[in-house]
This record gives sequence, structure tokens and C-alpha cells, in this order.
Amino acid sequence: MKSRPNDDAMADLYRDDPALALAVIAAIHEDGDRDELLTVLRQMAQASGGVQAAAKEHT
Repeated sequence: MKSRPNDDAMADLYRDDPALALAVIAAIHEDGDRDELLTVLRQMAQASGGVQAAAKEHT
């Protein structure tokens, strides 16, 4: 089995389960871990095709 980067795997999870993405953000908000928040936001942007694609989708 070929291994793949964690960001790719997490992006797939967030794409397939938006409720999971919201739950993760809520948990991070409670903990206040800025670095973890930035990591998850990067993964979520990747899940929606990158930052530019996410911005276009929400404008």
C-alpha cells in the first residue's frame, strides 16, 4: 500500500464529511491552539481545491 501525506488524507476526509470539519474547528476553538487551527484550515482549503477555488466558491 502506498503511503500518502497526512494533509491529503485529511483533505479527503473533510471533503467527504463536512460535519467532521466543523466538529474539528469547534474543538480547536475550545482549545485555542492557533497552529492546529492553521493546519486544519490549510487542509480544508485543499479539500475545496485550494485557496483560490475556496475563495471563488464563497464570493
